[in-house]
Amino acid sequence: MNKRLIVVGSILLLGLVFIIIFAYDSYIDDQKYRHNPVNMGSYEISDYYKIDPETILDALNRGETNVFMPLQGDPFTTEELPGVNISWAQADYLQIANALSQFVWGEPLDFKDWKVYDLHFRISCQSTGFDYGEITYFKPYEVNWRRGYTTRYIEIDPYSGIVRWGDKESYPQPILFYKWNDFDLPASRITADDAVQIADENGGKEVRLRDENKCYITMSAPASHTNNNDRWRVSFVGNYSFEIYIDPYTGEFDVQKPNE
Repeated sequence: MNKRLIVVGSILLLGLVFIIIFAYDSYIDDQKYRHNPVNMGSYEISDYYKIDPETILDALNRGETNVFMPLQGDPFTTEELPGVNISWAQADYLQIANALSQFVWGEPLDFKDWKVYDLHFRISCQSTGFDYGEITYFKPYEVNWRRGYTTRYIEIDPYSGIVRWGDKESYPQPILFYKWNDFDLPASRITADDAVQIADENGGKEVRLRDENKCYITMSAPASHTNNNDRWRVSFVGNYSFEIYIDPYTGEFDVQKPNE
């Protein structure tokens, strides 16, 4: 009888511990979305710089580093620069992000220790290149038996001639559930540029033409605990909806929202 009580008590205790861990991890995960690392407003340490979108890539290719200038005025009320025609690829945004990382933190954009949490681009249906990009990346840490993630954020807005960055936002690491995954950018074979083309050839073009190219396309590579983790998510936004998920390693795809 006593053995049976011990077994039942042990099972109940383990179940209670499991419930507590699940509740704790769920709370931490909920707080992450309330204080989202992909939002600039989540960072107490942040700054802004002005760039010349017409010359910055050529300057970086020449080895110049003085491409980030102090920004005068409110960065949230800055208007678009007149006469700017940007057609940048994923590699161009990463090149600028790498230069900004060296300028701000004195180190290159390294995806060995740092992991990509989210990579986001936007493109007009009338354009051939991305007109906006941002990257959120993180690194696990452990201090006094406490484990967590520290994040950085870089936003590049060429049409406004602005780059923004945030740093040192920390998030506790869950015990068992909802641990952060990453988008393995160095191992990916399908770039954001490739993903847009794949989407266009497999339903996206019909959406653009029906909408007379009065639409835009968002690209993201979110790292999460969902089934669509580690995949490009391409969304056509306009009068007609279309969304497709693309494997960055094989190019295989899955249409989530057919054109309507």
